[in-house]
Amino acid sequence: MANGTRQVKAFAEPRTVMLIKSLLKLLEGRTREPWRYGDQAPFDLLLVEVEGFDYSGQIEQLASPETRLVHLARSEPSGVEPARVLRLPLKAAQLMDLLDRLAEIPAMAFSEQALQAAAPADSADGQGATFPEALFGLWARRKSNEVWLLSLKDEPACLIDFGKSQCRTGERFANLGRAMALRPFFAAKLQAGDELLHDVKPAPLDQMWWRLGRLAGNGRPIPYRPAHGIYRLATEPAFESLIHDATDLKIASRLLEADLDAGQIAAELDVDPGHVENFLNACWMCSYLHCVSDPDSVPSEPGKTEFFSQIRKRFGL
Repeated sequence: MANGTRQVKAFAEPRTVMLIKSLLKLLEGRTREPWRYGDQAPFDLLLVEVEGFDYSGQIEQLASPETRLVHLARSEPSGVEPARVLRLPLKAAQLMDLLDRLAEIPAMAFSEQALQAAAPADSADGQGATFPEALFGLWARRKSNEVWLLSLKDEPACLIDFGKSQCRTGERFANLGRAMALRPFFAAKLQAGDELLHDVKPAPLDQMWWRLGRLAGNGRPIPYRPAHGIYRLATEPAFESLIHDATDLKIASRLLEADLDAGQIAAELDVDPGHVENFLNACWMCSYLHCVSDPDSVPSEPGKTEFFSQIRKRFGL
């Protein structure tokens, strides 16, 4: 990684290389860590088109023990684990999911204080709540018509209006991945917040919850969502305003037809289980998802003691 920026190089036909460069440009500021297309080693990721090309000699020269190799293919190549394949034509959400997985950031350990949206909100390590922790805390304790402001010390970061289902996020905090390490955040309930962050265009709140849901569990169920629940989509996600890929559409289509758990979805559709969990997390946070039954019999709205016990158990606190 050079200057904190990871490097990608593709061995593919020219139009595929141009597409990857365009997608990396599109994803600037949206991934957990910054990525760029590079031509000089070292590389963190090599994307290799497998159909009709042989780049083995070049790859051997450029790859290091730390380099991750992922195949680009229009059909499933034999002998390659699905997690190491990106299907062509490549979509932005596919590439973003891959880059975020390669960032190898552990699942966030949400603290009791952050989940109560306290001010100040202290995390488990005593250094204060991170931005995603504080956001999750507000989501967990959300009530209609309330307006909340999250601030990094004295700097307004995000204004959340549950009544209008909107949020205004300061430019420095618009990327959850980059803002993930900032702390401590304070939460304050407001009477009216239109005068704060007034120069920022409001965005649908579901866009924030969708992105947070995909990040927060890191391939595992988030708190409040039953880990072994059987699910059905209550309504189709508003994909036109949400970052998604073809796999998300396949999962949504199946969950509109049948009641399934995460393992059944992954097996039936032959998709990455972590992708399924992240999709379910995002849908749960946006209230698109309905838990038909939970074999673990965990209440959907547990009491404070039960809930914090679940948090500690699931996240090793």
